[in-house]
Amino acid sequence: MNEQIPPLTSETLNTPVPPLARGARGVLSILSIENPHSVITDKNGEQKRLAPLPAAEIESEIICRMFDKSTRLQEDAATLDAVETLLQQRHNIFHFTGHGSYNFDRPLESTLYLSGNHRLTVREIIKHDLSNYELICLPACETALTDKQTILAEYVGLTSGFMRAGVGCVVSTLWPVESGASTLLMIYFYRQWREAGDSLPVALANAQKWLRESTREDLAAWYQGEIDKISANSPELSEVEVILIDSLETDRLALVTMELDPPYQHPYYWAAFTITGL
Repeated sequence: MNEQIPPLTSETLNTPVPPLARGARGVLSILSIENPHSVITDKNGEQKRLAPLPAAEIESEIICRMFDKSTRLQEDAATLDAVETLLQQRHNIFHFTGHGSYNFDRPLESTLYLSGNHRLTVREIIKHDLSNYELICLPACETALTDKQTILAEYVGLTSGFMRAGVGCVVSTLWPVESGASTLLMIYFYRQWREAGDSLPVALANAQKWLRESTREDLAAWYQGEIDKISANSPELSEVEVILIDSLETDRLALVTMELDPPYQHPYYWAAFTITGL
């Protein structure tokens, strides 16, 4: 017997989740899914791996350091069973650095690509109670899209699926985003929220403004600041910290090759990010 999928309507999607269901401010746990080795089947029936996101490791490493507790799944470990099991544990933030897509023909099959052929679809998401999550962050490709051409009254997609499952807010994207720009914006967004005390909508708006207006000189100073934070917090650097610093330094030096200044002033780099929720 097939399991009955609850209907997604404006009424069910907009039902507030009681504040007590969420984590206490300042003591939060993050579940981070990082750069899964995802495989798709092309139109010729051949399997091909989706391109890895170059800056995903930097993004996840720095963001996870802002939280008291973090659980991280990388590359081949991000299977559907593993992700669903961890989603049901007491985390407060779900951060996904990988690929996602909207299925225009079957919206419930809109998906986040996990390891191999594994998928986390809207169909699976809405089966869970995720009311303990304050934030679902999906800086992946096309995660906020809905099919306005075929759905006249109710829009079904990854964002509405997570909202139906009871989360507080969802940050998602309207088109495929450039990995380096996404990483900068996401790290700044989390710093504004966790350290500057901004609300989630204000933090996202400030991050978009910062990325849009930052010059090469500004960004070089930002990279150096992140390097200094890592060095100051660790008297003896771990292997992971050495790799992280090297990656940040490489990105800092690469700024000189960018033609535009500010480098990310075009809306393509920052305007795709949107926030939905309470």
